[in-house]
Parts: sequence; structure tokens; C-alpha cells
Amino acid sequence: MKYTEKDALRAAQTVFENASLARKITKGYSHEIYEVETNLYPKKVIVRFSNNSLPEYSLEKEIKINKILQKLGIPVPRIILHDKSRKKVPVEFVVLSKLDGTDLDKILRKLSKKEQTEIMEKVGSLLGKIHIIKYTELGMIMPEGIKEKASFSLKQEDKQLSMDPGIKTVLSEFFEDLGNLSSFGIINDKFILRLSEYLLENKQLAEINEKPSLIHGDYYDQNIKIKKIKGKWQITGLMDFEYAASKMREYDFIKLKRNGFLEKGHLRDALLKGYKKSQNIDENFDKKVDYFTIGRDAAFCVYLLKSGNLDFATKILNRIKQKIGFNGEVFTN
Repeated sequence: MKYTEKDALRAAQTVFENASLARKITKGYSHEIYEVETNLYPKKVIVRFSNNSLPEYSLEKEIKINKILQKLGIPVPRIILHDKSRKKVPVEFVVLSKLDGTDLDKILRKLSKKEQTEIMEKVGSLLGKIHIIKYTELGMIMPEGIKEKASFSLKQEDKQLSMDPGIKTVLSEFFEDLGNLSSFGIINDKFILRLSEYLLENKQLAEINEKPSLIHGDYYDQNIKIKKIKGKWQITGLMDFEYAASKMREYDFIKLKRNGFLEKGHLRDALLKGYKKSQNIDENFDKKVDYFTIGRDAAFCVYLLKSGNLDFATKILNRIKQKIGFNGEVFTN
């Protein structure tokens, strides 16, 4: 369903009767989002409409995560109203406080090395704080709990052999995506086979020896707000918890890696220094991030091919090709 500025105004006017101006925020969200001027305090709020998606991507799920993070003192938007009545507008919506500050991706590279270092240490520290939250199952977080992929257990009872929940979960997701890729009929079977071999050869990277953590699922500079307060840069906001899940902690470094924050240098050093204030770093940390990234990339390619975006899918598949050491062609002739 498509919405308009008028819909956003009507939604905001449920709380702020004098709201007078709305504009759509186009930056990469699956739920449609509008900024609305209230003519009161706060001067601006955010209206986010439901996309009527699956429960694991719902507004209700994001609100649940928001409340968990608020209790930890993490700067997330304040929930002003969650309306499922469909009276003002014919869809579920939420009115949120507008986070103060500037998007980190718009300013970080313009700052001095010292400032970048200070900020990235705080980015790492914030992520470590999120990962303090633990679960007993792996899976996507739902409004009522976790959409379980595997229970966390390392016990062996009698003669029964227990499965490693990490390997079970990761490989089941990987091979579902490989089946989807193969079903398009345009991917070279030898490429699929080599990718399968790579995933099995390195499956020990998915072993889990600690309880899975809450992961943000989309943790990188575009979802972080910063502001200079009393001469020091502070993180003033964290956004977009649509992909929050219970997973291995390394999953939250995928987007950071894609955006260059795990390359050798002061940004990586500062990020991990902050993270280590509350979390340990596994000796296979980089290998794990690479392994999970390949799986995430394969899943993304399925989405791109379904959407008809062959060019972007080709770029990502070629990136996978290099990582797994495949010398042939990705596509069939």
C-alpha cells in the first residue's frame, strides 16, 4: 500500500493536533517513513507505517526491541504512539521521537583522525552493550518470542548425539539459499557446487560455544546518529531494528566490514577497542565474519534476482567467486 504526506499528517495529528507539514524520508527503509512538523514540543516526530510484512519484520517486533534497548540506556527513538486501530489511517503506524544529530556516514570521513578514533570506539562500545543481551535459541526475533531455528545446547545425553545449533542453523540457511539460487536456472552448477564445498569445508566457523546474542542486524554508520556535545562527539541515536535476531555476535560486523571498518587501520582498532570493553574477540573473528558475509551475500542475491536486478546480483556473485576460489564462470552460457 502506498502512503502520502496527508496520511502521515493524519497519523501525527492523533497526538499533535496542530501538525502541519510532512515529508517522506527516502533513505533505505522497508517501512514507509515520514518526518512531521508538530508546531509543539518536540518540534519534529517520525511517523512509520507498517508494510504489513511477516511478524519477524513487523513494527510490533521493532517496538519490542526498542523497549529492550531503552532499558540498557541505548539512545533509541522514544515511542510516542503505536496505533493499530486503523481509524485515522487504514494501517498500523507508530509515532516516534526524532533522533537528534547527524547520520554518521555523512560526517565521519570529514573529521580528523583523532575524532574518528573517538567516535569509532564509542560505536564499538555501543555494539558490545547490545550483545550483552543473550537468548537460549537461535532465530529471528518475533513480537511474542523467537522464531526458533535451533535451541542452544551443548549437552550429550546417554548415547544420543547432539547437533551443534550454530552449524545446524547456519548451514540450513545457506543451503536453502543455494537451492533458491540454483532454481533460477542461470547459475553455473559448478559454482553452486564449489560454494557448497566452501561452506562445508569451513562449517566449524559456525560452531557456537556461548549463548547467542541479540544482534541489531543492520549495524553500520547509516543507522547511527552523532552530535558534538560540550566539545565531544557523542552517539545520540541508533535506528532500524527490523532485522534484529538472536545470532552469533559476528553477524553484526557484516555491514561494518562491507563499509571498510574492519580494514587494518585506526578505524578498525578503535571499533574493536570499544567492543572489547564488554565482549571478547574470537581468534577466528575475521574468518567468521567472512564466512557469515558469504551466506548473507548469497541470500541477498536471491532477493536481487527475484527483483530483476541482474547487474547488482552479478557484482555480488563475482565477489563470492573470489572469496571461495572459483575459477569458472558464475553464469551458464
